[in-house]
Amino acid sequence: MKARSAMFSFTRYSYRQDSCNESPVIHAHPQYEIGYIHSGSFSYMMGGRKIDIESGDLILLSGLTIHGVHARVHDMIGSKFVFDAQLAQIFSSSLLSYSPLEPFKTVNNARIRLGAEDREEFERILAQIDRFHRLHRQDQTQFNRMLVAFFDLLLFIGAQCGVAELERSSPSKEKERLVREVIEFIERHFADDLRLENMEAEFYTSKYHLSRIFREVTGLSIFEYLCHKRIEQAKWLLHEHACEHAVSDICYRVGYNHPAHFSRVFKKLVGMSPNQYRKMKQ
Repeated sequence: MKARSAMFSFTRYSYRQDSCNESPVIHAHPQYEIGYIHSGSFSYMMGGRKIDIESGDLILLSGLTIHGVHARVHDMIGSKFVFDAQLAQIFSSSLLSYSPLEPFKTVNNARIRLGAEDREEFERILAQIDRFHRLHRQDQTQFNRMLVAFFDLLLFIGAQCGVAELERSSPSKEKERLVREVIEFIERHFADDLRLENMEAEFYTSKYHLSRIFREVTGLSIFEYLCHKRIEQAKWLLHEHACEHAVSDICYRVGYNHPAHFSRVFKKLVGMSPNQYRKMKQ
């Protein structure tokens, strides 16, 4: 029995994935995100703040929060879920007297440091989700079991938010709203010839005010973020469409006009050239 995975599945999913010794791109997306660190330690950017992450840490992101590893990571193993709200809203209303998304609304963005017993339970749930995830494309029952296990993971997180040590990141609502709108604008137009004057006209405010608020909330300038977004998209094209596009074509598709400049920026952020990255992912 085939599963309805195309409609209700994770936007991104990884289980016990090794780091690739590269600098991940600082980015944002509208979906919710859950990250868990099985081993390793590093500095992480979450909503404009740099926090220390270590083994046993759980990361919650409520959507459109700028986030990512602050520096190159070595020897880190982690699991990740990126998902739309609809994924947690397909259960019977009788199960939802407590919203499984409540932690993302009440604590916004947070790091939760799990104790030994909680780590054991959480990792058991992760392993169960992964087992069902590997089977769910062929079997509706396994797909349903995966969703129930994921629901259990959300309830576990909700319980932890009431008792665990939290490291929160909550910029002011008005500033965060403006930055979210700028990010959404960049998401739609990153391949265009974007200038601060474009945004000044779009948001009816001075480019100096926009630049100041964006850096205050995210720790990046608007064009640093734009650069990260373009390189993130280039990495996706190199990975998912390895044989379809020349590097020069990808350069133009993500908003750069000169392949040599694109390659320099790519190597600076990723730690290798576009061609080297493509070969590594093949």
